[in-house]
Amino acid sequence: MKKFAKAASAALCVVAAICLALVLLMTSVQMTGLNKNYFMRSHEKLGTAQTIGASEETVEMITEALVDYLKGDRQDLDLQADIALRGEEKEVFTEVEKLHMVDVYFMFRAGFIARDWCLVIAALSLIGAFFLAKENFAKRCAKSMLVTYGVMAAVLAVVIFWVSRDFTRAFFFFHEVSFSNDMWLLDRSIHVLINLVPEVYFSTIARDIMLIFAAGIVLICVLCVLALTRRKKVDEGAL
Repeated sequence: MKKFAKAASAALCVVAAICLALVLLMTSVQMTGLNKNYFMRSHEKLGTAQTIGASEETVEMITEALVDYLKGDRQDLDLQADIALRGEEKEVFTEVEKLHMVDVYFMFRAGFIARDWCLVIAALSLIGAFFLAKENFAKRCAKSMLVTYGVMAAVLAVVIFWVSRDFTRAFFFFHEVSFSNDMWLLDRSIHVLINLVPEVYFSTIARDIMLIFAAGIVLICVLCVLALTRRKKVDEGAL
């Protein structure tokens, strides 16, 4: 019974580790994908204003509208601007672009709801793991998390290798899996949205998301190692 309790406790620690990883991932997405300043730095680097034939102020206005919409602070993307790509001052986004952004909005919402639930599950899992087997809990939890993140790192390395070899293919695969329609297949010659967030933008944001995510995982691993080191010193002192 005692062995089963320890095994169950370790399993719950693994669940907590996975949930915390998902929390970190979605938080990384939020820090970049819903960050107006991040968007504007990207636009400046890619020369978005020149590409679509608009002023910097117009690009900033459109970007702010997009970010507010994805955050839920704006109800629609009905806005007009003078953009050479659209021919004259008219609606910035076509109906197809607006419908695609509805899908993107709900994808973000689902992700953040999942993140919040993962945080709750992680907390409950750790509490349950502690009460199942209080003895050596810190050591057991730290080891379980380190093993879990070690496996994750191996899987992530394979994914990164695949993506780096052919980002375009990975880009299309992600969209085909994430969306049930083809409204994400936009034309750069007529659609503003694809010029605001071109493929190169996604490659950059994917890299930055992974860097933030990795930093969070490394921090947790450092805390786990410190917990193991402290426990080892306590055990040695007891001898």
